[in-house]
Amino acid sequence: MSKSVVKIGKIKEGESHSPAQKKFNHVISLLEKEKLLLEKTTKRLDQRCSRSKQLLLPILEKNAQSYLSLLREYWVVFLKTKDPDKRALFARFIMSEVDSLQELPSNFNEVDSKWIDDIYGECEILAYPFDEKDEEELVEDEIDLPHEELDDKEEDIDDLSFSFMIAQIEMQLSLMGLNLDLSSLNSKMTPEEIDIKIGELIEMAAGNSKSKSRKGKKSKRELEKEMLALKVEEAKKRNIGKIFKDLAKVLHPDLVVNPSEKLRRNELMKVLTIAYKSGDLLTMLKLEIEWVHAGNDRINELADAELMVYIAIFEEQVQNVRKSIAELPYKMEYGFMWQFLKFDWQMERWKPELELKYLTHRIENIDKTVYMMKNSPQQRRKIVDELLMDFEMDDFDDDDDFDDDDFDDDDLF
Repeated sequence: MSKSVVKIGKIKEGESHSPAQKKFNHVISLLEKEKLLLEKTTKRLDQRCSRSKQLLLPILEKNAQSYLSLLREYWVVFLKTKDPDKRALFARFIMSEVDSLQELPSNFNEVDSKWIDDIYGECEILAYPFDEKDEEELVEDEIDLPHEELDDKEEDIDDLSFSFMIAQIEMQLSLMGLNLDLSSLNSKMTPEEIDIKIGELIEMAAGNSKSKSRKGKKSKRELEKEMLALKVEEAKKRNIGKIFKDLAKVLHPDLVVNPSEKLRRNELMKVLTIAYKSGDLLTMLKLEIEWVHAGNDRINELADAELMVYIAIFEEQVQNVRKSIAELPYKMEYGFMWQFLKFDWQMERWKPELELKYLTHRIENIDKTVYMMKNSPQQRRKIVDELLMDFEMDDFDDDDDFDDDDFDDDDLF
């Protein structure tokens, strides 16, 4: 498709564009600019994601294997540790290392995966021994409770988790400028029912915000705004539908015999169909100018009232494109990069080459530690003693407060 320009061109000598014509040209330029930015940003993120996978997937697998080798050396020392208190501490340390290992992107074979699960289970029993006396007391307490109270107890736990989830959702919505009351939701509802209800509440909130005009007779400006909104919706349906039908008649591949022209028209029909389904009036107008009208004559002849309708449609599309740009970092296809980032703005600045350098340095340190532990029992014990001392000093009671970034890998090895 050629780059047809949808703009009001030159007019008669001695005359100038009306305010509506100037605004029409301005909003068209703005929409073109935003669409180009979306296209460039998408291309840039696609390339960066592809490049990061190419660079980092092999090194990430190597990092996981090196970490696994280190864990095996820890396990050798653990098996030789006799002191009960030290073994319990060591067990908790190994559990935390297994948790870190399992967070790494890797493809461990079946044997390695089973060994990891087995040592975790063994350490869990040692680190958190089960007291039969406590179990007996717990059973006695439950026997004393009627079934209704037991059910209530379980429901209280469910309600607590549900309340926390709702609080999280309300906080996210408030960050989007939506202060919704979600008290009508309850833990008995299915996830689908919750999604539907939240959607309804968002629609109601949007409707209420639009209808918050002063009571009594509406002002002339408010009436004009409502009328314009109606015209915009009608114009969308009428113009998009009509343009689609006109173009489909002209662009249909069956109208030509030449094979290469048929292929070209097939591609154009795909562009047209996508534009029609997404309400992309600008793309459809470009096609119309190129294939139905010779130049911008139809656009030039539009009255100011009609132009204002088009302007409203294009302004809405500008906002939609901007929203798409803002949402780009959160698309599933870029999920690989998120394991290295904390904020969406970092995605544009993040360089996988620096991550490769960091991981290479980390692997060198791990491999160096593994070598020392394998070849020197004295060094092995010293390394483990230092790690356990640091581990014991740190507060791991609240996992949510623990952040791996608070530690320098160089200090660990």
